[in-house]
Amino acid sequence: MSTRFRIVLAVVCLAAAAFASWRTSLVDGTTRATGTAIRIAGEVTHVAYYSSVGLRYARHDSAGWTTETLDGWNGPHNRGPSIALDSTGSPVIAYYRGTPWLAFWTGSDWQHEQIDPDSSGDYIWAAFAPDGRLAVAYNKGGGLSGSRLKYAWRDSTGWHPALIDAANSGFDCVLTFEPSGRPVIADCQSWSSGALYWRVLTDTGWTRATLLAAGASQSCLAMGPGGVPHISYYATGGGDYDLRLVWRDGDEWRYGIVDPGRQQTKRGWDNSIVVDRLGAAHISYHAHNERELRYAWGRPGNWTVEVVDRVGMWNLASSLVLDDRDRAWIAYCDEDENDALYVAVRDEPTGVAAPQFRAKFTPATLVRGVLRLPASLTTPRSSLITADGRKAMELQPGDNDASRLVPGVYFVRGRQTTASRVVVTR
Repeated sequence: MSTRFRIVLAVVCLAAAAFASWRTSLVDGTTRATGTAIRIAGEVTHVAYYSSVGLRYARHDSAGWTTETLDGWNGPHNRGPSIALDSTGSPVIAYYRGTPWLAFWTGSDWQHEQIDPDSSGDYIWAAFAPDGRLAVAYNKGGGLSGSRLKYAWRDSTGWHPALIDAANSGFDCVLTFEPSGRPVIADCQSWSSGALYWRVLTDTGWTRATLLAAGASQSCLAMGPGGVPHISYYATGGGDYDLRLVWRDGDEWRYGIVDPGRQQTKRGWDNSIVVDRLGAAHISYHAHNERELRYAWGRPGNWTVEVVDRVGMWNLASSLVLDDRDRAWIAYCDEDENDALYVAVRDEPTGVAAPQFRAKFTPATLVRGVLRLPASLTTPRSSLITADGRKAMELQPGDNDASRLVPGVYFVRGRQTTASRVVVTR
C-alpha cells in the first residue's frame, strides 16, 4: 500500500433486517391521515394527526389504541401538528385551523384556545421551557413561496404573539430550548429549496445565523447532550437529493450526509430527528421514489440505515421518538394503505442501549495513486463526494486516479441499495 494514503471503504447495506426487526401497528384506518406527531410518557404513547375529518388524537396504553376527533376543521395544511407533554405527562397539541390553536388535556376533558387570531400557523411547533413556560413557533403564510416566522409564549395573562422575521422564513420551523432556558429555532426560507436559519432569543432580541444559503428544506431540530443542536434537512442542488445533518461542534457548525440520493432516489423528505443522551442521532424520513419509510441512526460519518416499511410516494409525514428503553417509535401515514395511520416500533434499541454491531469493512486497494473499488459499488455514473456534498471526482468500474485526493471523509454515490464511506488519511 502507498505510504502517502491509507483508504478504508466502509460498506453499510440498507437492508438491515439482520440487525433488528420492526413491528407495525395500525392505529387508524377509518380516516385518511395527513400529518403526525408522537410522544411517549412511561407506558403511554400519544399521537396527534391531521386527517380527512380534522385533528385527531390517538392514545396507546395497556388497553390498546383509542382514537378521537379533537377538532372537525379539515382545511388544507402542510406539516402535521405538534405535541408537547407537560410536567404531569399530559399532552398539549399545537395545531392549525386557519390560525394557530392549542388543545390540551385537563385531566378530565380537552380544552381549546386560540394562540393568535392572525391567519398563520400552518407550520407550528410547541415546546416547554425548563421553567415550564409554554411557547410555539409558527409561520405566517404569504402565497406559494412567501412566509414569515412568528413566535408566541403563554403566561398567566394569555398568549403573546410576535413577528420574528419579516423576510421569507418560517417554513418547517422547530422550536426547542437550551439548558439555560433560551428559546432556539431552526427554520427554512422556502418550502422546497432555500436558506437554512438558526435563531436564538438573547437579551437584546432574536439573532439569525444563515447555516446554508440555499438548497435546504424540511428541516427538523433536536438538542443533544449539553445543548448541542442537530438539524436534519432535505438537501437539493447539483443533482443531489440527500438527507443531511448540520450540528454544532464547539463554536463551529459541521455539515454531513446521512443518506445520499439522486434525482431517481430522493431521500430525506418528511424527516424527524431525536438525539439520545450519548449524542447519537436518530432520524426517520421518506425515500420518495423508492417508496420507503427509512430510519437512520449513528453519528456523522458512521450511519446505519434501515428500511422500516414500504409506503407510497407522497404522503408519509413521519414523526420519531425514543422510549425510556431507547427503542425508536415512528408514527407515519401509509399511502399504499389508503393513508392509514401506523406506528412502527423497533424491537431492539439503538444508540445508548443498543448491542454493539461491528461494521464490515472491505479494503480498497491503492497502487501508485490508483483507487480500485469493488465493482458492486460502482456504476458508469458513480462519483466520489465530500462529506458536505461536493463532488470530488467521477468514478468508474475498475481503476480510478486518486492521487489528488486530500485527507478526509468521502462517500461513493453509486448503487441505490448501498451507502458507502471512504476515509482518506495521510
